[in-house]
Amino acid sequence: MNERTKSWIKRNGPLFVTAGFAVLALLYLGDDIVNQRSERLSLTPTPPTVSSDDPYQGTKDAPVTVVEFGEFSCEACKEEVSVLKEVINDYGENVLLVWKDAPLNALNAESRLASVAAQCANKQDKFWEMQEALFAKQDELGRDLYLSLAKDVGLDVDEFTSCFDNRDTNEIIDRNIEEANAALVSATPTFFVNDIKYEGYMEYSDFISAFNN
Repeated sequence: MNERTKSWIKRNGPLFVTAGFAVLALLYLGDDIVNQRSERLSLTPTPPTVSSDDPYQGTKDAPVTVVEFGEFSCEACKEEVSVLKEVINDYGENVLLVWKDAPLNALNAESRLASVAAQCANKQDKFWEMQEALFAKQDELGRDLYLSLAKDVGLDVDEFTSCFDNRDTNEIIDRNIEEANAALVSATPTFFVNDIKYEGYMEYSDFISAFNN
């Protein structure tokens, strides 16, 4: 080995050693990244459970359970109200309809407060009346509206105001959001029909098809 070659090795050898370690690290981390990605891709939604706090229509032993994850700033959720009314009207005690709050719209913080208000109404057994009233005034969400609607739907306004101002139903909203995350809900509305997940707006015929699955 001549002096020129020795000099080149001395000058560039450390670079090759470093590069070698870098390649080994990438190979090791690459496997780890692939494994993590594989784990993420294999995730399956965890169907929600129905609790005693959840607003519902129908009977709890109905053969079909429809759980809706929705929020009050969601236009499609508003449109679903009339569809679900028709479903409940036609199928009666054969369908249990359950609502779970999923205020996912980060650009509309008022959406969560509307859920708090609706759950406060549920404490007085007036959730569905409040839900419909909130959707009817979807562009006016705010404390003044909630207090006004509380009176309109026949709530004890003082009790409702205390519940809302103290955020007494925050725990329910938090639990619903945890369930939404576990169910991999990324948009509203999202439905679970007998634990099978359906994303987006559903027509009447879509529900009927889902019932027969």
